[in-house]
Amino acid sequence: MSIGTWLIVFIFSMATDALWSYCVMMVAERRAVPAGLCSAAIGLMGGIVVMEFVKNPFYLSAVALGYFLGTFLAVKLRKVNKPEQRRP
Repeated sequence: MSIGTWLIVFIFSMATDALWSYCVMMVAERRAVPAGLCSAAIGLMGGIVVMEFVKNPFYLSAVALGYFLGTFLAVKLRKVNKPEQRRP
């Protein structure tokens, strides 16, 4: 086990999940190019993450923490940049 690999898996997991959240938002807004680019990046980074934790299941702790923080930050940043509008 390597702390450096754990950090890379964590960062890639966080970025993958943040991109996934962003991709869903882009699809909802019907923005095809950003959604497609996000999808490609998700596949690439997700594949790298899978290859690492298959070698060592301990890295699943980095994946779980990264996924949580990725979604949390994506939602928080979205609320800051685009506040919710109240429905009548």
